[in-house]
Amino acid sequence: MLEGKYIHIGVALLSLVACLLIIIPYWKNRKHYLISYNGYKITLMIGILSTFTMVANAVFYIFELPCIFSASVTALGASCSIALQVGRYIRYILMNRANVLRSELLTINKTVSSSQILESNNSTFKKETFEINNNNEVNFEKNIEKKYMKPIYIVFAFVASTSFILSLFINWDNLFKKCQFSSWKIFIPLLATLAILTLFLPHIFIYTIKNLSIDKKIDVLIFIFVSAIGGSCFGLAKAGLIKTENSNYFFYACYYSNVLCSVGIPLYNIYITKHKNKNTKKVTKDAFINLLFDKNFIILLKKQSIQMFCVENVLFWETHQMLMTVVFNNYLASNSEKRKNKLIQKKNLASKFGQSKASLKSISISRVDMAESQELSNTEDNKCSNEIHNESNSENIDIVVINKDDNRSFSGSSINKQDIFDNTIINFIDEKHITFKEDINENECNTNLKIDEVYDLLFRKYCQNNNVKLTNKELSINSFLVYDQSTQYFKKVYETFIDPDGVSPLNISNNVLEEVKRSLQNNTFSHKVFKQVLEEVIDMMYFNVYMNSIMKMNISK
Repeated sequence: MLEGKYIHIGVALLSLVACLLIIIPYWKNRKHYLISYNGYKITLMIGILSTFTMVANAVFYIFELPCIFSASVTALGASCSIALQVGRYIRYILMNRANVLRSELLTINKTVSSSQILESNNSTFKKETFEINNNNEVNFEKNIEKKYMKPIYIVFAFVASTSFILSLFINWDNLFKKCQFSSWKIFIPLLATLAILTLFLPHIFIYTIKNLSIDKKIDVLIFIFVSAIGGSCFGLAKAGLIKTENSNYFFYACYYSNVLCSVGIPLYNIYITKHKNKNTKKVTKDAFINLLFDKNFIILLKKQSIQMFCVENVLFWETHQMLMTVVFNNYLASNSEKRKNKLIQKKNLASKFGQSKASLKSISISRVDMAESQELSNTEDNKCSNEIHNESNSENIDIVVINKDDNRSFSGSSINKQDIFDNTIINFIDEKHITFKEDINENECNTNLKIDEVYDLLFRKYCQNNNVKLTNKELSINSFLVYDQSTQYFKKVYETFIDPDGVSPLNISNNVLEEVKRSLQNNTFSHKVFKQVLEEVIDMMYFNVYMNSIMKMNISK
């Protein structure tokens, strides 16, 4: 008898110490992204319930308390912890599926090629429009909890409560007597919950192997494998194939697997990030921002973000980059037409001036005088042409010739000078149409210095990709006005990514959300209206995804 109590005391102490050694560090690191994105409240609850059930049952066996205590603890702790564990796996699947659907949210339609320029009054350097497909059938976090998780928990709660009542009736005669550790009827709620679990396991197992990350695969496999071993050993013990009086402790394998999977694996991931990644080559945040312009790196980042349930950050970066392309297109093209007309007027004026000079020299003169007059006329004409050229340079005009068809080249015989001129874009920045926020204080400017450099980089990359040559003065322009035809895109981005009720809301601070909302309501804003949002998104992609996935994202830069 004493030997049995020693076993119960050992089990109780071992379970308590082992679980606390994992749960306490987990609580301290609860704000770490590798824990928080899994839903630390659910995982922490699983660990606490499993620990409480193991320790409480062992204590009840030590003091030989009535079976009603063991039955109640088993029904509450074991059934609820296993139900939450299964719900956690189903949530992984739904969140992964939701992030995959999010990655298909943005559809970039290049409706007009770069050759179709100077159309009517809305000339564009390269017309590109993007469309955000809001699929009402896509269920994200709120819909996942509402439509899937709550029904699952209700089903498990119903099964556990029903089986608990059933176990009370079956074991009624012994409920208020000293409970012997050999009794198995009190485990009916646990057995019923495990039976329901088997209905979900095939789908969980197959989807996890195909789609989830390695740590999620290990998580699910450990739980399924250990639970199967524990249940099988309990059944073999009750069938007499395993000789032991402590067969109920076989169920502790399920409890330990709960703690190990829900609490232990996230802690191990944090350990890997903090210690094993020290020797891994990391890029700085500035270098990371430059990598965001690399399509191959974006693909890697998006795949990893899907596994970490935060792909909306990468999608916002892509959408914002396309949004800036639309702004730059509209801005440059709107000024190109005006500068083109101005240059044509100067050219015509110079031509008329040259003709008037030549006509004055053509009155009653000899062939020699005519030759001299022609030479003088050419000199004046060249002088006038140089003046126009110099004036154009002083106004920072750059002319870029773009073929009518990107897929074919034109020879000199197939296109004349007028065709070339008609297909010429004059990129000129008119500072009269630029808006500056004069009410920004010095502290705010210092705070957003880095993100302003990102906007400068966006503009430079745009000019580089589209062969737009501007002076340093033009490239240093701080803010572009958003034209009326582009405001709809900004509002669409807000409704999709920033509005808390949007299809793919970002995890941004409330003060940033309110400030962006006020700016859009004013209907007059610059292209940097999402500046603070972009800053937080870049931080989340760098610190939460990249820094926690360095070994999974091999960057050869």
